[in-house]
Amino acid sequence: MGSRTALVEDLMERFPHVPREAVFKEDLLRGGVAFDDSALSDNEDGDVKPKSYFIFSFDHGTLPELGEAALRRPPEEIILTGGPYDLRRTVVSVRVNPASPYRVAADEDGMLGLYLDGKRISDVGVPRCRSTTGTSSPTGSPSWRSPRRSSGAI
Repeated sequence: MGSRTALVEDLMERFPHVPREAVFKEDLLRGGVAFDDSALSDNEDGDVKPKSYFIFSFDHGTLPELGEAALRRPPEEIILTGGPYDLRRTVVSVRVNPASPYRVAADEDGMLGLYLDGKRISDVGVPRCRSTTGTSSPTGSPSWRSPRRSSGAI
């Protein structure tokens, strides 16, 4: 296998009963994704729900190693659809890896796409902030950092 594309396509061919979306999602979760500067928001002032960092992270490097992705935080999740593999809507938690063969970038029209080995493989959507985002909680914390109320259901 020379490229990651060849590896992924071989897996899809060998295991046709496994949905293509699952193959890509597993590979993205395992190996992470890089972000082109064109795909990053303007940190907390943007309308994209930013990636949260708690006690630890699944990112593939320390914050200094993540480069621009550490300063202009990527989204918490990406939503894959369409492309040459005709992917059904698939939500993938972001694990940043600047060395990944997967890269999220905006095309010339500003539309986000997921690229593998330089070839666009799907459209990318990102979760938007709730309408309360950008406001403060009663304690003064940004609303996206405020704990969510739970219905008790898990």
